[in-house]
Formats: sequence, C-alpha cells, structure tokens
Amino acid sequence: MRIDWQALEIAFDSAGPEAQAWLDLSNGEVLLCYAMEDEAERAEFADRIAKHPDRYAEVKAPGSRELWRWMAEFAESLRDERLRDLLEVALRGQGAFHRFQEILHTHAPAQRERWHAVRDAQLREAIVRWVAALPVEVENPPRREAAVPSAPAGAGIAVPG
Repeated sequence: MRIDWQALEIAFDSAGPEAQAWLDLSNGEVLLCYAMEDEAERAEFADRIAKHPDRYAEVKAPGSRELWRWMAEFAESLRDERLRDLLEVALRGQGAFHRFQEILHTHAPAQRERWHAVRDAQLREAIVRWVAALPVEVENPPRREAAVPSAPAGAGIAVPG
C-alpha cells in the first residue's frame, strides 16, 4: 500500500473534536471529515466506515500529555536559563499550551520557529510509529524531512536527537 504521508500528517494535525480522520488500510487513502461539513457528507462518511470497519484505522492526534511532554523536553533543552524558567512555569496548570506559545512569541520568536520545527518532527515520528503498528505493508516509506535548523550562536537551545 502507498501512503500519502503529507495527507496523513494533515489528518493527524487536524484530528480532534472538529474533525475525524481515517486511513484506508486497503489503498492508503486518507479520509478527513470536518464537523462543519453538511450532514449528508458526514453521514456518507460514517456509512463508508461502518460498512467496512476492519478496512479503516482511525487517526487520533497525539494526546495532550504527549504534546505537553514535547514542550517540556523542548524547554529543558534550552541553555537560556531565563527562557527555560519562563517556559517551565508556563507549562504548569491549565492553559499551558497557550502560555507556552505566548512566551515564545513574545520573548523568543526565533525559538518559536524552532519549536514548530521540533514539534513537526515529533509529529512525523509519531505518525511513522503509528503506521508501523498497523497490519499493512507500506510501499513508500516517508521521505526524510530536512533537519531541524540549528540554533543561532548564543540562542541557547540544543535540539534533542
């Protein structure tokens, strides 16, 4: 089976309360249905899945605990103690995701870009692991993405390998 890795990444990034996504295990097609679509389209989508439940694997976005762990690892990797401390405090309690993004946006825009590159790489790795656990033989392995950009001199971050 051939997989459209880009479509699968979009599905993983979109899956949640507003969208459902499935991978067709017979042909690698990625199905994505948004809650805002009309009722007939959603019903058609649900019928298609219900008729052949063993043919489809539901795509689930990484959970909030995994996303939080990615952010905590990123914060721990920073050499800039002030920024690391700010992010570690931001990660405490409700609203952590928003506070984390806001601190990077306000205090370290270059690190925010790097965070997104790290997050995207983590997401791709999670997708590869998910696909590897499926009962399918994949004909086209995912292409290797460019490495996460290195930190500018004095930027204070080390990217986990």
